[in-house]
Amino acid sequence: MFDVDFHQRLIMNQVVLTQAACLLTDTDSLCLCIENDAEARCYTYQMRDDQLFVLPKRTSANFTVHLSTTQFQQLTSEEFSFLGLVETGQITFERGDEHQLGNWPTVLQVLYYQREVWSPAVSQSLKRLDLHHKFRLTDPVDDVVRFLHRTGYVVFKQVFSFAEYRVLSDNLDQHIQALEDDDPHGRWYENAAGDSKLGKIAYLEEIDDHFRQLADDPRLKQIARYAGPELIMAHECLDGVQCIINRSHMADNRSLHWHKLCDLGGHPLLCPGLVVTLHLDEGTVETGRTAFMAGSHKYANTPADPELGESSVVAIDTQPGDITVHYAHTLHQIQAPTRNHVKRKVIGVQYHKRCFFEHYRTNTHLEYMHSTHTSNDLLSRKSQNNCLSRF
Repeated sequence: MFDVDFHQRLIMNQVVLTQAACLLTDTDSLCLCIENDAEARCYTYQMRDDQLFVLPKRTSANFTVHLSTTQFQQLTSEEFSFLGLVETGQITFERGDEHQLGNWPTVLQVLYYQREVWSPAVSQSLKRLDLHHKFRLTDPVDDVVRFLHRTGYVVFKQVFSFAEYRVLSDNLDQHIQALEDDDPHGRWYENAAGDSKLGKIAYLEEIDDHFRQLADDPRLKQIARYAGPELIMAHECLDGVQCIINRSHMADNRSLHWHKLCDLGGHPLLCPGLVVTLHLDEGTVETGRTAFMAGSHKYANTPADPELGESSVVAIDTQPGDITVHYAHTLHQIQAPTRNHVKRKVIGVQYHKRCFFEHYRTNTHLEYMHSTHTSNDLLSRKSQNNCLSRF
């Protein structure tokens, strides 16, 4: 039985148990009840005397959750993460608050995938680098690749000219003004006053030729090659060419919080994918900057982690026409504006390995987890499309 064999190996792996214990306190415990048609087998992850023990039985734990054998296999293969199973409602909580999981999602990454945990010390190891450095596309390729590999992100200045980004920005303003509440391309969020505001437009290539042409832009293709020649633009899935709008006083736009693209699962397929973001408006403290945790692409972290401290945050000032690039597995956010009446726009596209698109055709839950549609019709239609059809 898969879960029995898996936990027998885990019990013997003292190295990962010790690493995971560093993230927990002596009061932490989690019980997994893995169910099939015939029976349920339970495993308790219990801290005691600064050590983490895995007990092949049910005990009274802070969290007791139920999942199927299939879901456990998806969890251990990282098709879904623990957070992904929670977010999609596939885990039942018998005990404990699913919104107060603390470090458990990160602990399971350490235990199940043997992934190290990022800490502020990683940033200290990069202190000889100018973490705010901005490149140009004419800079030596080796310099760019080296910086991207070490930090997980890179910034290019003045990639698009004034005329180019002005056309894109003006067209976007027209779409934002015209988009109806029920348009399946839009994602709406509440602000602090309870008003619904447009926060995202997906699949812009479907509604505007200017954005469709980005798929063939040689500058974006050059940038994608810095992460590997095999990466393909995801312009028929994962929201395609998308606009994210950073507004003042937004209450629930999760696209802007600390996150990684693989937080909900699919890391072996999504990573080392690349996110390329074209800035159409100025990014400052007042309007909201893009921020990264330098080096976090090599480590395990989730949005549930404790606040990591301002000294570890690399917040980048950007100008219209600049491009920021980061790995899908880099912890990043768009910071909230400090000024009223901000509406800062960025255009984002993703690049992934061919194996992701091949897997995507028959595993449409990847679209459900990693896109943010409000329309089931659009989601269903996109899930049936072949992302490779244009290649």
